[in-house]
Amino acid sequence: MEQNKASKWDGVTLRSSYKGHLIAGRDELADAARDGAWSTVFELLEEHPEWVNGGRVGGTSGYAPLHQAAWHGADVSVVHRLIARGAWRTLRTAQGERAIDIATRRGHHPLLAPLTPVIHHPLPAGTLRSIQRHFHALIHERAADSSVIEAGDQLTDELHAVIRRSSSRESAVSRFHPRRVPADHSVIASPTFV
Repeated sequence: MEQNKASKWDGVTLRSSYKGHLIAGRDELADAARDGAWSTVFELLEEHPEWVNGGRVGGTSGYAPLHQAAWHGADVSVVHRLIARGAWRTLRTAQGERAIDIATRRGHHPLLAPLTPVIHHPLPAGTLRSIQRHFHALIHERAADSSVIEAGDQLTDELHAVIRRSSSRESAVSRFHPRRVPADHSVIASPTFV
C-alpha cells in the first residue's frame, strides 16, 4: 500500500516549544502507540494527521507510531493504515533503526514486506551522504538560531522585569524601550532577534 498524500515531520524536539495541550496530545499518541492501542492511535491521527511521523516530544527513543507497530508485531493492516496516512518507512529512531530493522530484530516477518522502503529516485551513496551532511548542517544552524531566539526572549523578559522594578518607570522606559528616544536622541534598544 502506498502513501496517499505527502507527509511531514515537524522537526520539533523540545517540549518547551509546545503549549501544554499539544504536549498532552502528543504524549497520548506516544503512550497509545507504545501500548499497542491502535484504535486510540488512529483516533488521534484522524484529528492530527500531521503527527503520524512524530514520537514523544523530548523522548529519547525517537519511536514514531510505525516503529511501535514494528516493535509490537502489529497486524499488517495497522502498518498499511499508518503508511497510507503518511508514515515514513525510512524514518530512523534515535538508535538509527528504521521500522523494518525493528521488525527484523524482533522476528516479526509478516511485517517485512510492507515495511520495506520503496525508493522511487535512487541516489549514489556518496551523493546521499553529501545531501545528508548539508541537511544536518542546516538543522544544526537553525537549532543554534532558535537557541539565540530563546536567549533573546529570556533577555527581553529580564529587561522587562528590571523596568517593572525600577523606581522611576518613565526613566527606565526611556532608557530601554526602542520606541522612546532620550533627550539626547540616542536610542538604546532592547535585544531583538529575528
